Amino acid sequence: MVIKFHDREKELNFIEEAYEKRSIKSIMMVLYGRRRVGKTALIKKFIDGRKFLYLFVENKSEKELLTELEDSLTNMLGIRPRLDNWDDLLRLIFIDIKNCIIVFDEFQNFLRIDPEFYSKLQKYWDEYHLTSQIFLITIGSYVGIMKKIFTDKKEPLFGRADFLFNLKPFNFFETHLFIDRSVEETCEIYAIFGGVPKYLLYTLLYSEKTMSLIDKLFIVEPAPLMEEGKNILIMEFGSAHKGYFSILEAVAQGKTVQHEIVTHTGLNKDTVGKYLYELVHAYGILKRNYPVTAKKKSPRQSRYIISDNFYRFWFRFIYKNQSILISNPDPL
Repeated sequence: MVIKFHDREKELNFIEEAYEKRSIKSIMMVLYGRRRVGKTALIKKFIDGRKFLYLFVENKSEKELLTELEDSLTNMLGIRPRLDNWDDLLRLIFIDIKNCIIVFDEFQNFLRIDPEFYSKLQKYWDEYHLTSQIFLITIGSYVGIMKKIFTDKKEPLFGRADFLFNLKPFNFFETHLFIDRSVEETCEIYAIFGGVPKYLLYTLLYSEKTMSLIDKLFIVEPAPLMEEGKNILIMEFGSAHKGYFSILEAVAQGKTVQHEIVTHTGLNKDTVGKYLYELVHAYGILKRNYPVTAKKKSPRQSRYIISDNFYRFWFRFIYKNQSILISNPDPL
């Protein structure tokens, strides 16, 4: 079975329109969104057949990354440049190459490798963005960190991005077209996986009904998605992940009001308030809903829900039962 790039025409058109504006000035686009949503696939589709430089920012040393860039630039330029530091790279991009697409994938990883890279990029951007005709795309999966890099007034790249593009999962109708199943099965699958392309691919690999999919993906070894929520969100939340996990588990269990969450988790009220705010505004994992009939949005009337279907399912059924599932992994 050959799996082709699916849909995303609206998103590709948006990127294309942004790309065309580089004739006026260099354009910086920030593409972010939860993991597995297809950010890299989207950009690789866009850059196919164009002049581009792509770097996946792994947690390697500066020297290793620059060596990889030397290899890529050799293919682009026909000669091998020497890059001893980030200044050499940025000078080459903005002064010598110009008029091309530059992609930094997992851009937030520069925080670990060399946080000074952001200041250096700011320096070259401010000096040359009107003359270099660069289309710079930064891709990031850690939503909170990416927002901070580009929207926090204290950060060097604050205000530099021309477009902040949050790539969303497929909606229900797009999911239905993608998996090509009955409406009833699509409803079941969408409730579990949402419209995340990476997870929906499993439904193309397995023809089983929904309960069998749950067995294969979450319960019976190798159960590729049993640890998925944990693996992704620990990287997102860092050392504070236990508190965030407690809150998300509480909400998944139906504790949707702040005082219920405080009671369920045992966390301090102020801590819960801070984490709830960040889960809504920084990470976008929670939504705060108000009654339709409410004339004024009162915090006491609000209810929190997990906005991502996969995380809602994972925290409701997998996270709290992991020890049971591991010790007794009999199919449902």
